[in-house]
Amino acid sequence: MFRDDVNSRMKVIPSEETARQMTQISIKDIAKRADVSIATVSRVLNNKGNVKPATLKRVREAMDFYHYEPNQNARALVGGTTQTIGLFYPAGNAGNYSLLFSEGYTLELLRGVTDQLNETGYSLYLINDPGTGSAGSKAGFLKYVEQNRVDGLIFLHVNGDKAFQAGLDSLRSAGFPFTYAGERINSGDINVYAHYTEYMRNILLQLLEAGHRRILYTGMSSDIRLSGILKELKRRYSDMEIIFEDHAAFMSDSMLKASIEKNILKNRITASFSDLYINTVRILYSFASLGLAVPEDISVAGVVHSQEQLALTANISSALVPSREMGRELARLLLERIKDPDSAPRQADFHPVFYDRGSISSVKV
Repeated sequence: MFRDDVNSRMKVIPSEETARQMTQISIKDIAKRADVSIATVSRVLNNKGNVKPATLKRVREAMDFYHYEPNQNARALVGGTTQTIGLFYPAGNAGNYSLLFSEGYTLELLRGVTDQLNETGYSLYLINDPGTGSAGSKAGFLKYVEQNRVDGLIFLHVNGDKAFQAGLDSLRSAGFPFTYAGERINSGDINVYAHYTEYMRNILLQLLEAGHRRILYTGMSSDIRLSGILKELKRRYSDMEIIFEDHAAFMSDSMLKASIEKNILKNRITASFSDLYINTVRILYSFASLGLAVPEDISVAGVVHSQEQLALTANISSALVPSREMGRELARLLLERIKDPDSAPRQADFHPVFYDRGSISSVKV
């Protein structure tokens, strides 16, 4: 009895502010406190329409009073916009989810996208649901559009998956705004393009013109774009031989080193190149471990995706792909289309610059 009486006296009565925080606040509550209509609160939240300064002040004071943080999905239902952009990185022959945060190209694109969105008040929603793979399945990003959870979509990479391509067709038919990095696949699309075939052909030509014919490529042999370049150059350099080393197949650097050593001995390789910064770093480590000096023993060329990466590989001749700037442009073009749905399709072209750092030496006859 005594204990119950003590407990009853110790019962805590929440303060007015605590009670406000414990209550689920809606824009109806904001409107009531500010003495305005729900429509006026909606216009303030979505930065739409003319709202008198005095009215705007009352609405914002009401929001501060309730510590109100607008729910993005609720804003979509009321104002037709979420202020959120979806970012999708599809898997496939030339893409892998695990590389999104570890591979320089996509990571720098992502940094550029977030730079631009941070300046414009938009949030970024990372979509990692492929929604493909089974018969009759559809691209996972479509449900985010159908549920009105994003105002637009950014694709850091596009592939040839049928469900993925069908998903893009659905977006086009609905007039839903989206952009992507890569070569344009439809005349009405908005995209940014770094002219992969242009800079990769240039790198290979640098090696071939220096007399190298047995060249190690660290990357995927299934890349159709590279296959086209090799087919073209094979007509000019019939004795050219490219040996592929799939870095993704080797989880440890020691395994990659052993495979590269075997390849060098077996194929008498004199040069190496890759289209990813992470690959260049790994093969340089392998060469150093094998006691091979660049360019005395082996020539090396690569691709970097930022000024920082260029500085970190200061002794390697590289093509600089301005991925962060490309990401900013991806987001900017998308926001432009969201603002003006009838704006003309655009492609922003980026032409990488090749920096000759002396890592390619002529083959000794």
